[in-house]
Amino acid sequence: MKLTVDKILKNSDIRKLGYIKICKPLDLGLESRNFLLITPSNKYVLKSYKNTLLNEVIFETSILSHLKRFNNKFPSPIRKVFYINSLPCVLYTFIEGRGLVPHDINISTLQKVAELQALIHKNLVNFIPDGNRERFSIFDLSFVDDFRCDCSREDTLLIKNCRDWLVTRLNRFKRSNFPKSIIHEDLEMENILVDRKGDVKFIDFGESHRAEVVSDIAITIKELIVNNYGTNTNNLIGAYLDAYEVNNPVLNVVQLKVLYTLFVRRGLFMFSYFLNKQAKNKDLFLSRRIKIERKTLKLLLLPNDLEQKIISFKL
Repeated sequence: MKLTVDKILKNSDIRKLGYIKICKPLDLGLESRNFLLITPSNKYVLKSYKNTLLNEVIFETSILSHLKRFNNKFPSPIRKVFYINSLPCVLYTFIEGRGLVPHDINISTLQKVAELQALIHKNLVNFIPDGNRERFSIFDLSFVDDFRCDCSREDTLLIKNCRDWLVTRLNRFKRSNFPKSIIHEDLEMENILVDRKGDVKFIDFGESHRAEVVSDIAITIKELIVNNYGTNTNNLIGAYLDAYEVNNPVLNVVQLKVLYTLFVRRGLFMFSYFLNKQAKNKDLFLSRRIKIERKTLKLLLLPNDLEQKIISFKL
């Protein structure tokens, strides 16, 4: 059932905030919806979860409550989960800033992102949240079948080629004991905010779960650097890895060797996911996102020296 401003304002939990000056949608998220609520004294974000189990929502709020110590670097839950139209909802503190755009992707910003990501991993490595959330293992490519849909012959072939390439590559690392923590899993441009002072903050922990730290690093590098600069990115990736390692020295040569493979895995996941969502709902306007993933995957499958340069990074 669609969530509307009128239904939000009539909810008893929302009315406890007092007079709501402004209530408006912030986005059209694929798995959740966010609304900005402004009272005379505060700003809040109402997040409603469309396809999420209560246990997973509790997992997310538990993590963000624990991260409250970082002083407005992440949204913090205001109160426990409540329901509007049978949808689980959470009120969060409002985090000032705007999403990253391509001209933000420079060494200074990347170092700040890597530092904050490293601090999360270090802070959450032994934390046991309430609730539970499971996601695909980095060695599990079954999402290709889960997201299968009608698409062009070109895209079908690209997906097959990527999957075949990944099966061979990932098998090399199945016995590796990669360090784990609770990771964000979706640090893309829109989920990293930068404020007027140039400080970075992370939002949308809807994919967070316990998994390999290197997966989170690979996703972030792929989304921020490779998507914007292609494979000619060595200085930026080196700066990112260096800043991460200074704050959480857990990287090793084996993790460097798997990074490039995980770039392709992330690209294939997002490409398949966006194609599936677009096939189900033509009104989502995902053509730009699909185009970016298609271009990135094709580049990564072409011969280049980026992988070797990453492996040569000095820890």
